[in-house]
Amino acid sequence: MGRVELTLAGDGAIALEVEALDVTLRDVTRPYIAPSKHAPTHPEG
Repeated sequence: MGRVELTLAGDGAIALEVEALDVTLRDVTRPYIAPSKHAPTHPEG
């Protein structure tokens, strides 16, 4: 059993007690050009 706390805009929050969690993350913003002009690299999982 675990706890997930979602913090909402305006400092509201929802706390959930969970036994399992299946999550999918998706970037919904336009690509961001870093000030360094370099793209980040990530190690393979």
